[in-house]
Amino acid sequence: MDNLFFDRKKLKYCGEGVIIGKTVRIRKPEECIIGDGTIIDDFTYISSAVEIGRNCHIASNVSISGG
Repeated sequence: MDNLFFDRKKLKYCGEGVIIGKTVRIRKPEECIIGDGTIIDDFTYISSAVEIGRNCHIASNVSISGG
């Protein structure tokens, strides 16, 4: 499934079995690490570098920001 707002190939690392909703926005995908088996639901916004571990679930409408 393609994402509307970023190219999944630009993620710094994307593990096995990762599910990312079609409307997830990641501002800096080249600085994001997403571990195996993680699910990120639609309408999530990530605006900074982040490392999400294995088997995590980020629910719909969550905003992750940092400095």
